[in-house]
Amino acid sequence: MSLGSLIATKIINIFTTAHNPVLCAHDSFVALYDQVGRLKFAMAVASRAVVGQPLPIVADYAGVGS
Repeated sequence: MSLGSLIATKIINIFTTAHNPVLCAHDSFVALYDQVGRLKFAMAVASRAVVGQPLPIVADYAGVGS
């Protein structure tokens, strides 16, 4: 299993454990508008757990700021 898959699995698990929907497509995620902060936090936690440090997040989306 690749590192990206391990990170994605951790992010999905964080969201499903909290009963929040999240969609994963390759190396991108889609979450509810009010869950963007949680998604960024989950991405940092998951990448730190897998590779030892949070990876940079490239947020290229319209209409959302946080």
